[in-house]
Amino acid sequence: MNYDDPIIVQQQLEMLRLQASQLLDTLSPELKYHDKEHSLKWVYEGVCILTEHFQVPARETFLLKVAAYFHDTGFLEQYDNNEPLGANIAERVLKQHNYSTEDIDFVREMILETAIFTRKEPSSFYGQLIRDADIYHLSVFEGYEDRCLGLMNEQVVIKGREWASKLDFVKENKEFVISMLKYHTDYAKENWSDKMLNVMDRLVLQFENPQ
Repeated sequence: MNYDDPIIVQQQLEMLRLQASQLLDTLSPELKYHDKEHSLKWVYEGVCILTEHFQVPARETFLLKVAAYFHDTGFLEQYDNNEPLGANIAERVLKQHNYSTEDIDFVREMILETAIFTRKEPSSFYGQLIRDADIYHLSVFEGYEDRCLGLMNEQVVIKGREWASKLDFVKENKEFVISMLKYHTDYAKENWSDKMLNVMDRLVLQFENPQ
């Protein structure tokens, strides 16, 4: 594919976004955190911000966006360790459109880089970029209460976990975010890290002091 032709690139992005959207529409309705909006809005937006800032080449920018679209499609098959399944789904779709082995392998690798429990650290700069984009939304307070409670719903319904109150979950989630999640690229560290901590603090305070 000619990645230097903006018309072709846009056409392909729209086609692949539509296919990812159609797949994500069939996710379990209990997935209120790892939902279509997470992939097609938040992670995609994070990729756009970072690729523009770092002036990532056209090919890698395109493939990172595709990885954002498909990175959570593995949830269609299972909740835990779903990244390899998402990589397989993306591969099948890209093969249907005759993408090269090199491009498919790149997308697969980027999806696998989002597996925070099996890959403690990203293995490349582009891995850092997609990992940061995957948690970009944690730095945005707007709508985060709903996203956080959506994660609680997933844990209760799918994993069978229980909390005495929403406040207990929000506090536990804050500790998880602080201890387990971090940004890797210089841009995300400088622009999103403090905001992420602020979002966690604000949400705890909101539940401690309900209006």
